[in-house]
Amino acid sequence: MGSVLIVGATSGIARAIAVSFARRKWDLVLAGRDTADLKCLAADLAIRFGVRTAVRAFEADAYESHHLLFEDEPWGVSLTGVIVCHGYMGSQNEAESSIKEARKVIDVNYSSYVSVLHLAASYLGERDAGFICALASVAALRGRQSNYMYGSAKAALVTFLQGLRSRMARSQVRVVTVLLGVVDTKMTYGVVRPGPLVATPERVAERVVRGIQSGRDVFYVPGFWYWIMLGIRMIPERVFKYMRL
Repeated sequence: MGSVLIVGATSGIARAIAVSFARRKWDLVLAGRDTADLKCLAADLAIRFGVRTAVRAFEADAYESHHLLFEDEPWGVSLTGVIVCHGYMGSQNEAESSIKEARKVIDVNYSSYVSVLHLAASYLGERDAGFICALASVAALRGRQSNYMYGSAKAALVTFLQGLRSRMARSQVRVVTVLLGVVDTKMTYGVVRPGPLVATPERVAERVVRGIQSGRDVFYVPGFWYWIMLGIRMIPERVFKYMRL
């Protein structure tokens, strides 16, 4: 089917996305901090699904090394797609009093994405084919007092992706924005409680892969978050600013 680079592949959602692509017979390049863990995942996927796998080291704040993700083509074959999945929720309370924490939230969720996405656009643009996908969040669509630092970084990412999509529109490279709702992962552990609005990584992964294959530019996962956020975005600012969300 092709080969896809998954950046931040140690996260729960990214691992599930890797399984969904492997099930569809895509070859995989898994990039993340814990390369030992990724090697185990890569071996498991290769055995279970009969696909080729490779592992790359990735640190979000090591900008000078991000280009290495694209310089050594696995198996001598060009990548077909790039999915960027890493993230850091951080602490809103700590970010309000610590510029170090605020910068970490912004750098991991926005600045490092810009670095990887620029490189991905150049790589795929030269080949005039493929897709770029980044996981954003519905938190980007309204600044809530409980997580506006994280939300603002994701809002910047959404705007960046929109501009990148416009830049690549006359090429054969698609740029896909995924607006995630609440997902039960390690990053949200202790922050959200399981419930009907909380999706599993496996459910999210399947929707993400299907959305990419459908050719859509922007989509919500799960889809019902479109209607939730439509209602929230319609609340007047004079009322919204007093709401404890």
